[in-house]
Amino acid sequence: MTKRITTKPQKTHLKLAKIPDTGQAISSNLNWLDTFIGHILLAVGGLGAFASFMLVVEEFFHLKNPGVALGCDLNPVINCGAAMDAWQGHVFLGIPNQVFGLAMFSAILTIGVVLIAGANFKRWLWQAMYVGLGFGLLSVIWFIYESLYVLGYLCPYCMLSWVATIVGFWYALLYGIRAGHISAKGKLQRISNFSQRHHLDIIAFVFLLIIALILNRFWYYFAG
Repeated sequence: MTKRITTKPQKTHLKLAKIPDTGQAISSNLNWLDTFIGHILLAVGGLGAFASFMLVVEEFFHLKNPGVALGCDLNPVINCGAAMDAWQGHVFLGIPNQVFGLAMFSAILTIGVVLIAGANFKRWLWQAMYVGLGFGLLSVIWFIYESLYVLGYLCPYCMLSWVATIVGFWYALLYGIRAGHISAKGKLQRISNFSQRHHLDIIAFVFLLIIALILNRFWYYFAG
């Protein structure tokens, strides 16, 4: 008599990544941002770190050779040497602003590299970065005003750091909302979805506004 052998089918368990329920609808217009936020942070961190490093180099040269024109002193309007001599260039304890900028952008660059390598960060670290970028954005707005309407000079490396800070803050903010690090409900959710649909239009408008302010302030020079 042949004994019948039966085998029970084994259950296969597929472990899926659990997405936290934040209670907010996420627009699909920036799905690519979830993958490429690290690349954006690497790019803006690298650009800002380069600009800050060049300003540190120019600052040392300026201190050693106070009467010599700097490489970024291009004309009476684009003149970083004159801006370095003002108190606005040494806001905290007399330390050059670019030293703090170099530290901040280097941290952002490092975060970008680690994210590309596949790391996952805790929510508090993301929020700390958002706060840092927010403070950087407020500093940029203040320095744009000072450069245009108080000092009357433009620093080319400073303007590079403006671009890096604005782009970094904008896309980090949008990513933070998508990832649930920043809560956006009700009207804020609608504003968030609109911003994600028109993210390029909004940031292009910001840069066009800055260019328009610069042209309006220094039109006497550019028109001549």
